[in-house]
Order: sequence, then structure tokens, then C-alpha cells
Amino acid sequence: MAVLHLPDFAFESPKTVSEAVELLLRPGTRAIAGGTDLVPNLKRGQVSAETLVSLTGIDELRGISGDAASGLTIG
Repeated sequence: MAVLHLPDFAFESPKTVSEAVELLLRPGTRAIAGGTDLVPNLKRGQVSAETLVSLTGIDELRGISGDAASGLTIG
């Protein structure tokens, strides 16, 4: 079995949603949170990315809440 390697890419860790959105508007940029789909697909060459933007450090995206009136909110 051949070992698959990740291609080269830049990595950004924004602290706010607005910073993340600004970065994600750039061509060739993809968001990564858990990476369970993106990382293997990058290794296999099924998708490409010049820059990965981590969403894990954005406090605004944490948490799950909801009620019958407003519905479910994740992040």
C-alpha cells in the first residue's frame, strides 16, 4: 500500500468569524474543522487547496443551543 502525503498549503487560524470569512473568500481556500473528509481527499488529490482555514479557534462557533420556537443553532 502506498503512503499518501498531504500537498503543500498555507494554514490560517482566525479568531473571529469575520476574519474567517475574509480568508475564505480568497480563491483556493478551504475551511477545516475536523478534517475527517477534507484531509483524505487532499491526500488522494480529489480536492485541492492553496490555503486551509481552521475554524476550531473561533469561540463564536462553539456550542449548541435551541428551543421549539427558534430551532437548533450549532455554533
